[in-house]
Amino acid sequence: MKFTLIKNTLVYKFSTIKAIKQIKEADLLIIDPFTDHKLATYAPTYCTTLVKTSNLYSSRPRYTQKNIVRLTEEISSTKKDELNELIFFQKLGYELKIISGISIINGISGENNFPLTIRGRNESFWVYDFAASNPFETIQLKQLKTIAMRPVSLVILHPDKNSNYPNERINAIMALIAQHRCSRTAILVYSINGTSAHTTLEDLMHGQQEDWRKNCIMLVINPCASSGRTLKF
Repeated sequence: MKFTLIKNTLVYKFSTIKAIKQIKEADLLIIDPFTDHKLATYAPTYCTTLVKTSNLYSSRPRYTQKNIVRLTEEISSTKKDELNELIFFQKLGYELKIISGISIINGISGENNFPLTIRGRNESFWVYDFAASNPFETIQLKQLKTIAMRPVSLVILHPDKNSNYPNERINAIMALIAQHRCSRTAILVYSINGTSAHTTLEDLMHGQQEDWRKNCIMLVINPCASSGRTLKF
């Protein structure tokens, strides 16, 4: 019996050939809520597809499939969740396999002609996930300040996730970044419905804020690029 974890399945077109091959051999697909459902079309007709819920991992599981494929994405799954699932199926006697697909960060940035890095000017990027962070903690703010002062890209995931104070959360971070970045610093805004827009730090902070906040799942900030475009979806 085999349990295969395939990561980063938010956008089917970014999946690898290796990942699709595993799906084609699956007896059971377990997918995250935001997994691109087009990936399920690669599964054989006898394959069962389940959307992950907490009761899938009850104390008395009844998994009998020989080949289970788990599709996760970076919105609702965490490394801790994935590790717990791997341990769960390992205890059931499944052989484990992990396929790390292309990151949605690289894929979406590339598709939208927005460079994460620029050779000789900006050759690395940092990822800050609001879903797993508290931006008001002093240590984390110091880390962000250090990043903002350096010529590296900053990727912010899920800027409003699990927050009772979404405006305060993102405003605190953007205000800190604005202290060390040019007002025309280029930013890519990506939303859950697959739309994207190029804007600037200045426009993001003072422009159509409520429009982009509603469904935004990723901001990509490149300090070595400038943009004259405004935020329009």
